[in-house]
Amino acid sequence: MESEIDRLIEKLKDKINDNDCFDFSLHIDCCRIKASGYKLKIRFDGCADRYFSKDGGCDCIFIFSDKVCIVECTTGKFGSRDAKRKPEQIKACYNLVRSLGYKGLIVAILYYESFDKNISKKRVELELKNIKKKDRGFIIKYRKCGKESIT
Repeated sequence: MESEIDRLIEKLKDKINDNDCFDFSLHIDCCRIKASGYKLKIRFDGCADRYFSKDGGCDCIFIFSDKVCIVECTTGKFGSRDAKRKPEQIKACYNLVRSLGYKGLIVAILYYESFDKNISKKRVELELKNIKKKDRGFIIKYRKCGKESIT
């Protein structure tokens, strides 16, 4: 029996006709992402987003056997401008994954080098509050560039 994750992967591969969207390094926006054991990785920003008529989606999505990770990266300080923009990019990819029928766990991961202020982190949480409120299968995590793994 085909799993929900396998169906999601199949739908994404059917829709995206560009191998560059699947084959990319783990350096995104000058931030090194640590990930292993994933079933599929998709670069969205400037690649797969055009197949879904999205503009400014998340940087990439990693699909594991038990979850989908939406990844957004920031080099330098994560400041107030990032706190405004990044949640919108995460929302775009979140809505896309849900629209493809995936009902499982989605983890939004924000990679950063440093935080300008805790206010920026709180702003991200506030901007994504509505999703967290209605969807218990949505989690937000923060990871240090090059140091902390997605899982």
